[in-house]
Amino acid sequence: MLRTPNGILLTVMRTSGADGYLYQARSTHDGWTWQALKRTPIWGCPCRLLWLRSGILSIPNGYRSEPLGVHAVMSSDGGKSWNMECEMVTRADGLHWDLAHPASIQL
Repeated sequence: MLRTPNGILLTVMRTSGADGYLYQARSTHDGWTWQALKRTPIWGCPCRLLWLRSGILSIPNGYRSEPLGVHAVMSSDGGKSWNMECEMVTRADGLHWDLAHPASIQL
């Protein structure tokens, strides 16, 4: 979960035993109320949100299908849409489907 520069809380989550896609929800009331869950076009789990200084939202996620690794997808509109055409494969050398949780920082 993260707070966007305009104050909206955004959370992205995986679902156990579901379709393998990440789901997201927004709150404009500091988490007291949430919009309904929305399926993203991003397949993978687990994930982490990272707001870059450029204003781009990044979501690195574990990719638990061959080739095993870590992918990252970006959004230029605060997570309203995700640019799947530019999905990045940052690692494709996983040895086991349980890849742990990706972490990322901006240098």
